[in-house]
Amino acid sequence: MMEVARIASLSQFATQIVQALGDDATIVTRTHECSKAGSVSPSVCTSPLWLDEQGIISQRDRLVAEKSCQALIRESYFARHSSLFLQFYMSKHWVDLSELLKSQPDIILSHCRSFEPGLSQAEHQKLLDELFGRPVYFLDTAFQTIEEWMECTRKISHVLRKDKTGEELINTWRRQLDCVASLASGRRQKNVACLISIHPCAAVDSYISGIVRHAGGVDICASECREEECFTMSELMEKEPEIVIIYMEGFNLQEVKHQLQCCSHMLKGLNIWKVDIAVLDAKTICSSIEGRIVRLAEVMLEIMHSEAQPFGHHGSLWEWLHTSKGNRQYTSG
Repeated sequence: MMEVARIASLSQFATQIVQALGDDATIVTRTHECSKAGSVSPSVCTSPLWLDEQGIISQRDRLVAEKSCQALIRESYFARHSSLFLQFYMSKHWVDLSELLKSQPDIILSHCRSFEPGLSQAEHQKLLDELFGRPVYFLDTAFQTIEEWMECTRKISHVLRKDKTGEELINTWRRQLDCVASLASGRRQKNVACLISIHPCAAVDSYISGIVRHAGGVDICASECREEECFTMSELMEKEPEIVIIYMEGFNLQEVKHQLQCCSHMLKGLNIWKVDIAVLDAKTICSSIEGRIVRLAEVMLEIMHSEAQPFGHHGSLWEWLHTSKGNRQYTSG
């Protein structure tokens, strides 16, 4: 096992695990979403792909950008421009290669994109070694299920030689998730639609659908999630969701509402169908060192089963944008 001294974390999740393991001082560069780590402030080596005039990411533009890059990969464009490929492929964000090189990491933790056909792990590692002029250990921390999240935590712990601490973290999170599952047990499953965007409608990552299931619900958009496809509002309503949950990664509650202002007519269309709409503070949830999946499971339980609301996250991590009872209403002002 290599001696790890300097870590480049290109994934907010990876940064949180390193912090939870008590090794945050070894982080020399991080994503723009990560909180300050350690006693020194590491450099920032990523930026969002698209920003609007207020500096807020446009979900619509993000989807268009990702599909455009997917097409470029199919055409082997990145195979002929390795630096550009690494900038896009190494993280969900745009990577500043000059900053990454300057930080001189021994290990890179990231959440790789999984567009096909891409490069093999060996080809990717070769590009990295050529870029740095020396071997650099790379660990992909992408996950799509709760179990994969646990396994990624285990891998990071092993690389940092913190196996025992990592297992203690995993066991703690399992107990917390078991608590959520027991509170959901025996309650009627709710049909929910979890979206990262409402114009166009786009499903969340599949691990969130798994969390919904864990908390006593069914994400009726899970098939679209696997296919990475957008769909229309009419197609959404044909699925007859009881609750629409809007989860925009990187956004707090106010920023989500800002994004939704341009879609107010669509939200009012949902009101006609008497659908409850909840918005989540994904920025705060994702920055939780205690474990984003645990916090997300607790929030999902509160939304779907308000009668079992023991965690007190309403008003801080999520809000009702509208309820079918009409006691809350979205306005575009």
